[in-house]
Amino acid sequence: MHSVEKMCKLFHVSRSGYYNWKNDSKCKRKLENEKILKVAQNSHDQNKGIYELDKMLSDVREKFPHCSRKRLYNIQKHNKLYLIRKRKFKATTYSNHNLPVANNLLNQNFNINKPNTVWVTDISYISTREGWLYLAAVKDICTKEIVGWATADNMKTSLCIKALDNAIKLFKPAGWRTHTPF
Repeated sequence: MHSVEKMCKLFHVSRSGYYNWKNDSKCKRKLENEKILKVAQNSHDQNKGIYELDKMLSDVREKFPHCSRKRLYNIQKHNKLYLIRKRKFKATTYSNHNLPVANNLLNQNFNINKPNTVWVTDISYISTREGWLYLAAVKDICTKEIVGWATADNMKTSLCIKALDNAIKLFKPAGWRTHTPF
C-alpha cells in the first residue's frame, strides 16, 4: 500500500480529498501572499519607504483583515521590503567666516614612508541618547593607525588640542613641543 493511501486511511479521508486540500491550500495561500505583497509594496511606495511593519499591516488589513503580523513580516522579509531610516543630520562645518585658512602642505601627496612625520585629523559625530558626542581623531598617514583621539559634548578647539596632545604624549615625535601654544 502506498504511503499516501495509508495516511488517508488513518485519517479517514479520500485520496482525492487529500490532493485537493494539498494543492488548493498552497496555491490559495501563495496567491493571497502575492496580493498581500502588492498592497504592502503599494503602502511602502506611497509612504516613501518610511512606514514600519505595524503601519503597513494596518494598510494590508483593510483588504485582508485576517492577515497576521507574523505573516506580513515573513512576506516583507522575503521580499526585502524594509523601512528606510532617515539619518539624522548635524551641521558640523561653518564655512562663512573671515578666519584664516591653513595652507595645504601635503598637496594630495599621501605617499609617506616614515611613521610620525605626517598626521591628519578629522572630527566625527555620534548621536547618543544624551545628545551628540564628538570624536576628534589623529591618524598617522604612514601606518594608517589612529595615534590619538578625544571625545567631548562640543566641537570646540580644545577637543582637537586634546586629541593632538594625546598623540604627542603617546608617540613623542621628534621636533614637537610638549606644550601647545593655545
